Amino acid sequence: MKKTVGLWVSNSIAAFLACTLNAQEVFKDNNATPLNDPASWVGGAVPGDTNNAVWDATVLGANTVDIGGALTWDGLRIANPGGAVTVNGTARLTLDGGAATDIDMSAATQDLTLNVPVSLGGSSVAAVNAGRVLNLNGGLSSGSLTKNGDGRLVVGGAANLGNSVYAAGDTVWAAGVTSSGDNRLSGGNLTLKGTALLMAGSTE
Repeated sequence: MKKTVGLWVSNSIAAFLACTLNAQEVFKDNNATPLNDPASWVGGAVPGDTNNAVWDATVLGANTVDIGGALTWDGLRIANPGGAVTVNGTARLTLDGGAATDIDMSAATQDLTLNVPVSLGGSSVAAVNAGRVLNLNGGLSSGSLTKNGDGRLVVGGAANLGNSVYAAGDTVWAAGVTSSGDNRLSGGNLTLKGTALLMAGSTE
């Protein structure tokens, strides 16, 4: 009897954790409604600082959308939408460092362009699938950033970076970058096309 109860409790905990993990993801609906509007999202709730915002096959084509206002998410994931994803606007998108991968394009089938200011909190990770491109054109602020995946990260807006690790694929600094930490190549490539100001740390 004790074994049966223990098994039931274990299964209940597993089911609870699975629901909790699933609840962390909020999926973009198939529309171009600004991202700060509940109507932009499946279920009618704007992702918050405990959620990952996800573009998947629910979005049937290319999705160009305005941010609409300042937003804070745990992370952002591009899965398999029907076309490239572009976010425009002047309001800031903050990814607060709570997700294991803050910008997750590790299995993406489409590119992502963020034409908004982006702040990455904590020790942030951006993973870009082979053949895919992540464009950060609206400005980037990051305390610590690791670039994973065989795809390309293009920093096309002014950036302020702390410690950075380029573990795989290509990273292009296409605009002015100010670095106040260490820059380390550990399997990836870094190309400088804009100005780079190294305030402290080392580059190796």
